[in-house]
Amino acid sequence: MSKLTIVIPTYNRHKYLLRSIKYWSDCDVDVIILDGGSSALEELSLKKLPPNISYHHLPIGILERLKIASNLIKTKYSILLGDDEFFIPSALNSAIKSLDSDPELVACCGQSLGFWPGKLRSWTPKKKILLSYIVYPERKFYLPNHNDSQHRMNEHMENFSPNGIYAVVRSPEWKKIISIIAEETFSVHALFELQFELAISFFGKTKILDELFWIRSAENKGIPFEGDISFERWWTDPNKSLERLRFLQITADGLSNANTSATDIIEYLTESLNSYLKFSNASELSYLTKLKNNLFISLPDKLQIILKNILLYQGIGKPFEENVRKMIKSGTKVNSVELQEIERLVLEFHNIDK
Repeated sequence: MSKLTIVIPTYNRHKYLLRSIKYWSDCDVDVIILDGGSSALEELSLKKLPPNISYHHLPIGILERLKIASNLIKTKYSILLGDDEFFIPSALNSAIKSLDSDPELVACCGQSLGFWPGKLRSWTPKKKILLSYIVYPERKFYLPNHNDSQHRMNEHMENFSPNGIYAVVRSPEWKKIISIIAEETFSVHALFELQFELAISFFGKTKILDELFWIRSAENKGIPFEGDISFERWWTDPNKSLERLRFLQITADGLSNANTSATDIIEYLTESLNSYLKFSNASELSYLTKLKNNLFISLPDKLQIILKNILLYQGIGKPFEENVRKMIKSGTKVNSVELQEIERLVLEFHNIDK
């Protein structure tokens, strides 16, 4: 993994950050931590940082921090990671090997498993365990990308899944995308993610390995990237037309090259985002998404987490080991030794006996 840099934004979650530092301390990978919180890590913790991890206390916006990180990256590949989440090292190596062997690929990721501490749905008292759910199960059936940018972008947004933002990405493309996104902040929830995915699709193909890759946390409220307005409202609101045009122009100017003009890219972006709008409105989770955007964000963080668990995770959460076995049975490659280390670290963190 010496060819890879992991970029970890964090905000006022030092106990989770310290868990992440502990996990990556013995790995042959560069880690850049971007702490936008009100206070820096304690001096004692900073003195114990291993040489592969650099910590930067920057109480500024997340996009500004990511732009600074892009200037610090020296490796061939880059990847973004939440401060409470994990990647499996052997799966990162598999992604790097895929990118090394195929110049048409710009990004590579794998399968994902979500986790959180909780209790199985039951009327009888039960002890707390590590619950899980299989995230983005559609990735299992991901088909090869189109050869041209326009069709690749539209196909991705027609059946959207965030395949690129938490993938191993070639560093020149990663840095370019961050520079585009950081140019201006828009008042739209999760627009950062859509912009990243559109840009990745424009630059090249993404490969999804049938290997457990990303262990995604549902322990906390997500770190917000932008405003509170849902994409659906923003994209269809006549009063936001100038802001939309500005977004399209900035993205197109950043992606344009000798082969594709900004005018053409604006057409690609518009077509792709219209496809995403149809996908979003048709999604089974569309109601919950809109509820979250219109109601959840105004609630206190702890209440958001409780409601999210009740509405989304209760009833689908299964014991961690059960979903791991299910993935293995389906043919997904799982490094059990590395996964058990993650499970041990999380159980210890929450004082849960296995």
